[in-house]
Amino acid sequence: MKKKMSRTNNKQIAFAFVDETGIAGNTKTQPFFGVGIFVTSKTTILNKELHDVLVKALSYYKITKDRFEFKFNLIHKKNVQFYKKIVRILKNYQSNWNFSMVIEDKQGDSWTQTQLWENYLSKVKIILTEIKEETVVIADYLSKPNVAKESFEDITQIPHILNVMQLESQGSLLLQVADILLGAIVFLLKRGKHSEKKLIAREVKKLLKDKKMRVTRLSRSPSTFFYTTTDINCQEIWKR
Repeated sequence: MKKKMSRTNNKQIAFAFVDETGIAGNTKTQPFFGVGIFVTSKTTILNKELHDVLVKALSYYKITKDRFEFKFNLIHKKNVQFYKKIVRILKNYQSNWNFSMVIEDKQGDSWTQTQLWENYLSKVKIILTEIKEETVVIADYLSKPNVAKESFEDITQIPHILNVMQLESQGSLLLQVADILLGAIVFLLKRGKHSEKKLIAREVKKLLKDKKMRVTRLSRSPSTFFYTTTDINCQEIWKR
């Protein structure tokens, strides 16, 4: 973690949990590349509620938490009950968090790992720039290519970003929440068919719609959209 500066007032610090989806290669199964960021200052209460769900899941599967994590792509018939509970928690505390994402249709392009890294950082910055609070950023670990000029720590050049950290998502339930929300929207964009995933994706869509998520087009080529529940002027996915 890179230290930047300490607070000069008593304002609450927000925590931004960053997840990404997509790969550098060209594949019909992963046509999109996106970044989603879950932002909250109520980490303690949300973690407690989510941890209660985790404990029930671990008991159900009779495994230890070092071998388990919640991911949208892992939803199936036997575990969908736990994802419903997670969405319910987010609904109960919906005034205490926001979620934003930038999703790009790669249109069949293949990228180098450096291009993917640069694209990733660009999308992270687009979202973080819109956050108004002083913020600590915690991101799912993504390796920086050796030839890439910019590091993840360079995000602290954004004035209100106090600190950054990368870690494996298995170690953070709130990173796993970012994965579920981002994965749900990408699943809808791909018009996925899996029944349990579709169920959770629709619940996530309703949740975000209730939070008045807005959509704006950032570019037409490549086709890129910015989705956010924060107070920004933005319409598209709700037609699906």
